[in-house]
Amino acid sequence: MSGWSISVSDYEKLKAEPYGARDDKRCSYVASWETDWDGLDWIETLLADGRATLISRNIYPNHYRITVRELAQFLPGVLSDEPYRWKTVRKFNSEILAALPPETELDVIAYDLS
Repeated sequence: MSGWSISVSDYEKLKAEPYGARDDKRCSYVASWETDWDGLDWIETLLADGRATLISRNIYPNHYRITVRELAQFLPGVLSDEPYRWKTVRKFNSEILAALPPETELDVIAYDLS
């Protein structure tokens, strides 16, 4: 495997959003990026600590649920290349993220890039 493509979205808003909506003012997508092969270590740490929920791993793609509070702990790594060796930050919507309460559930979807 060469890495992961990860997207993070507001779970409740995503359910209500029409398929294909991309207007940044109402779009549920908070962030997306690509990582090296070990780019899921951060979410695996959250799973081990009981701070994330595994929705699916044995079917494609991997699907997790976390809160805004938990994601905020790892954003410095996403934005600065450390500690999880992010390859490319394709999208980061800081306005949407800042507007969400800390307990808001986020969907994290991870596609294997191999």
